[in-house]
Order: sequence, then C-alpha cells, then structure tokens
Amino acid sequence: YNTFSAYIGHFQEYIENSSHFPPEIKQTILAGISYYKQKVSGGTHTPCLIHWDFQERNIIIPDDKHCSLIDFWDAKWSLKEAEFATMLSHIPDPRIRTQFLGIMKTYEREYWALNEDLLSLFFLCCGAYKIIQRKEDYSSDASIWNTIMRPVLNQMTPE
Repeated sequence: YNTFSAYIGHFQEYIENSSHFPPEIKQTILAGISYYKQKVSGGTHTPCLIHWDFQERNIIIPDDKHCSLIDFWDAKWSLKEAEFATMLSHIPDPRIRTQFLGIMKTYEREYWALNEDLLSLFFLCCGAYKIIQRKEDYSSDASIWNTIMRPVLNQMTPE
C-alpha cells in the first residue's frame, strides 16, 4: 500500500465486505477504526518487517541459551504495533497472554515505546481480521473480543 490510509483502508474494506459480524457490531468496529485512524493520521509511520504470526507454536527453545522463531510464511511490511496486536490475537490462554504482555513491556523498555493509539487501531483491525479469518464467534471469543477489542472500543472518547 502506498499510504498509511490505504493500508488501514484495506482492513476497513475487508471488515465492511464480511458478513461475519452483525451489522451493529460491524459498524461499531469500523467506527473505532476510523476514530483511531484519524488520531494517528498526522504522524510519520515507518514500516518494518513483521512476522504476522508470532505465537508460542512458532517459537523453538532447544536449550537454555537459544531461541528461534520459525514460520515466516505470513511475514509482511507493517508497523511494529501491528506485530504486537496480531501476537496478542493468538493467545487464548491467560498465562501465555501475561507472558506476551511481558514481552511487550520488555520491548518498550529496551527499544522504544509503542504508540498506544496505533496499538489500539491495530487491535481493532487485526482482531476483527483474525476473527473473520478463523470464522470465530466474536461474542464467545474471550481472547480477542472481550480482552482486546471491546476494551479498545470502550476507551474511545468523543472529540
């Protein structure tokens, strides 16, 4: 995508054209994406290569000194916040989710802070995208809808 707006527009179009969510939920998600897209539109966004499928099944720890990341089939250019949003969308187990939240905090401490609004934007984009792809029941999927997407939608404030 040539622009940030076109990239986010890809998610909006995918969600809009899906019949997976009831119309009122779909409109709520799209309104949230528009809200956060507008909040972060003015900044510079530098893409980086992300794994796009970072989860415990793609981490190999052969011993106490080595760790490898495998399965780069879905790797793409995006923003670092998108990597963390997709990472958290893979985690149904609360213990693993806590560990992954620890990875995020370590990343921020050792490298640079994540943009909270961009993270919220990608939680909505990637969360909805993954729910649609997996054909999951959004209302019972606590790992994405209840713990990621709904809190992001609830923290939106009218301007």
